[in-house]
Amino acid sequence: MPSPVREPVADAVADLVGDRFTAQVAARPDAVALVHDGRSLTYRELHAAASAVAGGLAALGVGRETVVGVAYGRSVESVVATLGVVLAGGAYVPVNPQYPPRRIAQVVALSGARVVIAAPSTRAAVAGAVGGGVIVLGVADLDGPAPATPPVCADRSPLCCVMYTSGSTGRPKGVMIEHRGVLRLVTGQDYLDFGRHHTFLHAAAPEFDAALFEVWGALLHGATLCVADQETAVVPWRYARALRDNGISVAWLTAPLFARMADEDPGMFAGLRVLLTGGDVVSPRHVAAVARHCPDLLVCNGYGPTENTTFTSVYPVPRGHTGPLPVGRPIAGTTVLVRDERGAPVRPGTTGELLVGGAGLARGYLGQPALTRDRFVYVDGRRYYRTGDRVHQDSGGVLHFHGRWDDQVKVNGNLVELKEIVAALRGLPGVRDAFCRVAGAPGRDRYVAAYAVAPGHTGRALRAALAAALPGYLVPASVVVLDRFPLLDNGKVDAAALPEPVAAPAAPLTDRHRVLARLWAEVLDVPATAIGPDSDFAELGGNSLRLGVLLGRIHRETGVRVPLRTAAAARTLDQLAGAVARGRTAPPPAIPAVSGAADLHPQQRGLYAIWHADPSSLAYNVPVRIGLPAGVDRDRLRSAFLSTVARHDALRMRFEVSGGVVRQRPVTGVEPEFGVDGPVAAFVRPFDPAEPVLPRALLTAGALYLDVHHVVFDGVSLDVVVRDLFGRQDGPAPRYADAAQWCHDQGVRAEDVRYWRRRLAGAPPLALPTDRPRPAFSSRRRA
Repeated sequence: MPSPVREPVADAVADLVGDRFTAQVAARPDAVALVHDGRSLTYRELHAAASAVAGGLAALGVGRETVVGVAYGRSVESVVATLGVVLAGGAYVPVNPQYPPRRIAQVVALSGARVVIAAPSTRAAVAGAVGGGVIVLGVADLDGPAPATPPVCADRSPLCCVMYTSGSTGRPKGVMIEHRGVLRLVTGQDYLDFGRHHTFLHAAAPEFDAALFEVWGALLHGATLCVADQETAVVPWRYARALRDNGISVAWLTAPLFARMADEDPGMFAGLRVLLTGGDVVSPRHVAAVARHCPDLLVCNGYGPTENTTFTSVYPVPRGHTGPLPVGRPIAGTTVLVRDERGAPVRPGTTGELLVGGAGLARGYLGQPALTRDRFVYVDGRRYYRTGDRVHQDSGGVLHFHGRWDDQVKVNGNLVELKEIVAALRGLPGVRDAFCRVAGAPGRDRYVAAYAVAPGHTGRALRAALAAALPGYLVPASVVVLDRFPLLDNGKVDAAALPEPVAAPAAPLTDRHRVLARLWAEVLDVPATAIGPDSDFAELGGNSLRLGVLLGRIHRETGVRVPLRTAAAARTLDQLAGAVARGRTAPPPAIPAVSGAADLHPQQRGLYAIWHADPSSLAYNVPVRIGLPAGVDRDRLRSAFLSTVARHDALRMRFEVSGGVVRQRPVTGVEPEFGVDGPVAAFVRPFDPAEPVLPRALLTAGALYLDVHHVVFDGVSLDVVVRDLFGRQDGPAPRYADAAQWCHDQGVRAEDVRYWRRRLAGAPPLALPTDRPRPAFSSRRRA
């Protein structure tokens, strides 16, 4: 029997995404809608920018269900362009501008788009790829009066977007997603308390359906959408910083990337309220590790094909869960069937193919009616999509995943048709036959290994040819050239008899390679002996996820931050070693020791002034909760805390004011507060500027609470303190007073002042009515 259909609030065919957004603009015009790289737009500003784009598109003839390409990476402009297409009544097609030109041309041609909005940096390349007959312009080129809302067809919901996924014939499939599907995903749901109180992280690539959840889940509810740049989405330490610094409360990660992030720092998610992960088998071990470090976080396993608009079911993982994770119950507006190979219903607990239906169902595949008829079927008068996923549904209605019926596989969260890769490989000159399989553990970093019968060709050359034709997620990690394929008695390829991809014997390493080779071996999980100067990161199983982790470890080990784009271009170990060497620049100058009081660090000055003006405020306290396992040794933890404070002079500073100048001096012989089992509610309280600024600690059952003032403490400081509390303390720490004095003496701000005085020489001084000398203490009066 099918699960009951839980109709969502937004199920009417006339309901539009643009109308829902406009309602939020009217309700919260000055609320922050969009944040990216120091920029922010309010709902009013975002609506004005998108309306201008919509007007410009309307002048070009874009109207109801006109398909428009959006060739942007994640950015403010990508959201503005997407929203502009929707407000114009069109349907947007996300196009990754980093795809090979042939793929860009293929997607644009198949979609029928005659207008593509592209970033200035990639506009020429996109125009060259799509050729004549297609208008390619930027957001800044589109400006016109907001168009009227196009009329809505009475019998079906309008088309909202087209998402292209891998296709078995070498032709990608354009999934036609309607407004009703998007609204069913993010309205009238109970798997997340959507609302204006949330801040969403937009880290999914725009061409993948998780972006629908991130973008519309925020903008249709008056929430804030924080756009992650390319490196933030895959480099663990940058991802953690983005979560912390932007107050992110809701985020999505693919299962493999979640596992990688959790391996690096399971506590990085502590500030989140809800983390959804999926796209592949989610590792219960990593969920448990994150739960131990983030007791207030809800982790959910989200499942669903693009053809049913991102999520079909969601499973909130309860604490203490053991064993494989279910994929959950159908979300509101969704119904499911489980059928055997003949299409007959199966009993609860019996494995069969999952069919999904309801308001989230896509219209079909653009321009592929035969494939649409094959995959979208009618059962008892209702339309369903045949997922090809093997599941069983237990007596409580919870779905459990058991793999695929066909050749589709999930590789690092991307749905991959192996037949598409085989077709591309067979299409290369000189290739007589081809075969592909998936290697690696589900839920972790899986990769595609390809095999070709191609006399006279090398695997590296064939892989390079594929990289020029396919998106990165479809390019196999390696191509092995064979004389012939081993066959079974039935004439099919004997996959078990195919050789494992083996790297060529590694050449000797030099000193500049050894550290990197060790990090490669750790991240790629390959023997160090297989890595040489000419080893190729991708051919050893590397991908963007692993590259992000590698860059974090390179920074931690060497202090060098290599940009993701630079590292991606440096495919071999030797090339990456060169990039690291170039990143080192000159060694940092020695920091001289300071005796006595030191000047404030430039960033401390403003913090101290605010604190001193209002000492009773808690605005700049930094309270921290650190989850602890049961049975922690309280005496050892107290000793570690005292040792950490003694080791870092920044944690025991006294501030002195003389002649209007504030200086700081580390004090000794003081003991910071370390309470046990006290009331948490009274723990955070103001710091007195006249006393040494010492951290406070409170140990309770299951947690250690810290309270430190921001004038001496920040997110980076927290990492250092946690490391020293629970790890090793190797030698004396660098003195903060020395570093602060050195920064002060660099005179950077003084040079800035001199520059602007020269630029503004002769300008009349402004007598602003609120530009008065700052008093020693805040009067609490407003201007």
